[in-house]
Amino acid sequence: MEWYDSIYDIGLPIDLRQWKKKSEIVKELREKGVKVSDDAREFRVHVEKFNEGFYNHQQTTYIAHSNAKGYIVTQDKELIKKSLEDYGKRSFNQLRKRAKGMKAIEENYNLRADLERESLW
Repeated sequence: MEWYDSIYDIGLPIDLRQWKKKSEIVKELREKGVKVSDDAREFRVHVEKFNEGFYNHQQTTYIAHSNAKGYIVTQDKELIKKSLEDYGKRSFNQLRKRAKGMKAIEENYNLRADLERESLW
């Protein structure tokens, strides 16, 4: 085993030293006998656990994600930053959707109450 193999070992029987899309990863994992759903939830959980080691300074590698390219294990600071920036965008969008949904619930409830009151007259 070369030195670079050990620093890029993610604990799964796949090589992520190059960008791979989710579909490729699912296919490779299934070929190696690893049970994984079509949406690759199991893989994403593994990625989160792996990246905890980076956050806790236990390793120098990080599994970065790009919507366009897929996943890659890397030590490249810029790739890691770009991947982390996506969390900020996603969380903002989720909070915005939550606010819109909560507002709609109240508006819909109030509208229904108004309509029910009108029908009583």
